[in-house]
Amino acid sequence: MSLQEGRHGHCRHSRVQLLHLPVIFAAVQIGLDWTSRLRERRSEIFLLYLFGLGVAGSGIGGFFGHFSISDSVAESIGWADG
Repeated sequence: MSLQEGRHGHCRHSRVQLLHLPVIFAAVQIGLDWTSRLRERRSEIFLLYLFGLGVAGSGIGGFFGHFSISDSVAESIGWADG
């Protein structure tokens, strides 16, 4: 098993991106936006990016993975094909 592979041989790179991209995008917006100086507004921006990119992106990616390559996903988690 290489450093880039998870326990079942999947690449962990995409999961790491889903965790870091919302934080990076929110930090850039806070740095560039003059209206985000209040603590409540900064919290709102981080939560919007976290839920919008992190949670929704993960759910949409999971749906397409299970829908389009369902046999290989089932095999990777130990379920029967079909």
